[in-house]
Amino acid sequence: ESDLSVDPPFRRIVSSAGVGAGPGLFLPAGIRLDGERLLVVQNNAGHGELLAVELASGDRTMLSSATQGSGPAFGLIYDLVLDAAGAQAYVVDNTLDAVVRVNLANGNRTLVSGGSNPTVGSGPALSYPHALVWRTTDSELWVADQNLHGLVRVDLATGDRELAVDAADQLGLDDHAGVELAC
Repeated sequence: ESDLSVDPPFRRIVSSAGVGAGPGLFLPAGIRLDGERLLVVQNNAGHGELLAVELASGDRTMLSSATQGSGPAFGLIYDLVLDAAGAQAYVVDNTLDAVVRVNLANGNRTLVSGGSNPTVGSGPALSYPHALVWRTTDSELWVADQNLHGLVRVDLATGDRELAVDAADQLGLDDHAGVELAC
């Protein structure tokens, strides 16, 4: 017997044009639970945005965007992870071909690895990164990169990258959507 109910209130709209207030949701690409809120990365007219959605009310707050925070402007962003303290988020940006750190208190963005002009770190260039996980026991991120057909290990201290798993050769995979690592 399943312990999941299909009767309301199990299913409810958390946030929408009619539920909650604040900036609209446009093409959400990734979500993470952060206490009593969801952090959402989305792409609005070709520009990435990071929002917080309060679970109780559905209210939405812009945390980082073209008009909120400073640092490199987001292109198209597709996934995020939180640091252990919940003070920073890391997002993958496949326009910048980079990992970007976002200070959740002020929305400021810092290039962590990849990118161009400047490029941070050494190793294989990211080329369409679209998913990531943070290995909390080490200071590294794992990035799924569609054009590299593999998983890239990113050292957070240096930004250096290493192609750790070449999925096309070793696993016969071409799409890494929804990659999860048990870390």
